[in-house]
Amino acid sequence: MVRRIRADWGNFGVVKGAWGPVRFGVVALLAAMAMLLVPLAVHRFDVTAFINAGDEFVARAAVPVPIAVRRNSGGYDGQFYFRLALNPDTRRRTENGITFDNAPWRMQRILYPAIVHVLSAPDLRLVPYMLVAVNLAGLFFLAFFARLLAVQAHLPGWFAIAVMAWPGYLITLEHDTTEIVAAAFLAGAVWALLARRYAAYAVLAGCATLTRETSILLFGGIFAAHGLDWLASAVRARSLAWGKAARVGLCLLALVPFLVWRQVMTLRWGQSPGAAGSTLLDWPVKGLVLRLAECFGVAHGPVVAPFASRLESQLVVVTLAAFAGVIALVLVRLRRVPVWDVRIAGLALGWALVAMLHLSMNAVGWDHMTGYLRGCTEFWFASVVLVALSGFQVSRVQAIGGLGVAAIVMLGNLS
Repeated sequence: MVRRIRADWGNFGVVKGAWGPVRFGVVALLAAMAMLLVPLAVHRFDVTAFINAGDEFVARAAVPVPIAVRRNSGGYDGQFYFRLALNPDTRRRTENGITFDNAPWRMQRILYPAIVHVLSAPDLRLVPYMLVAVNLAGLFFLAFFARLLAVQAHLPGWFAIAVMAWPGYLITLEHDTTEIVAAAFLAGAVWALLARRYAAYAVLAGCATLTRETSILLFGGIFAAHGLDWLASAVRARSLAWGKAARVGLCLLALVPFLVWRQVMTLRWGQSPGAAGSTLLDWPVKGLVLRLAECFGVAHGPVVAPFASRLESQLVVVTLAAFAGVIALVLVRLRRVPVWDVRIAGLALGWALVAMLHLSMNAVGWDHMTGYLRGCTEFWFASVVLVALSGFQVSRVQAIGGLGVAAIVMLGNLS
């Protein structure tokens, strides 16, 4: 596998065989739409239920668009993206009947609701529908880039299917959140990086960071690897190596939108967006271990029923074990990954930073599958890329077992 990648690396920038990725994207889109019919039917085909608005933060009578609002509920993240889609340039804590719980934290993920706002204008009644439509479009582009990457890098046939089998996508669709769109930009950025299209990489990576801020860790790793490679080359050759310097500059440019927007949020709201996220962090692995202990009744936590009699606890154990297993698999396979290429080395470094972020989440961060299955989307994509680049082959039994687990987790999270 490594020899094949090495032989074809020079031609990787050529877009070829695009119809296959388009067909794969269409199939993935249709499959997602079919699965979405189940939660839609549960909510009597009221698409506004996916906003998950709660009356703690949403005053239904003051919202300019009729939406479902749950009584005696704090709602969920989608209600804040709905508000931003109504007016992405908001400057007040309460507007259009919706109050932010943490304004800079919510507004840092601006691109998804901004895209919805542009596509819905001037009729705001379209916003609830566009929230779902944009996520569906994101799934198409995610599948397209996954398959295109597989074709051009000669990755194993399971790669694109594994990318699209992540259970978190259905959760994102049901909750009008940002992870699918962020993953689509991320997949496009990784394709552009490996295709040596650094200008396109900078644009797509910048868009990913404005959609979900945690992707900055992956792109930060890529920048660091390119920077170190440039410095090493400059020292060896005693010259500035302008070609590599330009690529380092573009990798840095990919980080600029995140840095600028974060500063804008701090100035606008008087608080850094990171203030809220830091409350979910603890010592590495501590939160994961505590969460598993709660599932088995060893420690006190939100899980009341024991593992043997509570499906939620069983699914938590399965998913957290899978998370740990994926980390172990990537670490084992890294010796076969072509890290002689600075782009792959950057991906590996970025993956390590993303994995460390998730390992550092406290028990609250691992509390509900709804949250961590959404949050680990970038981790899953980067992990699958590295494992595929190592030439790992999946047997039919492994494939069926993996897809079966994904299906069970998806069904267990249907609202």
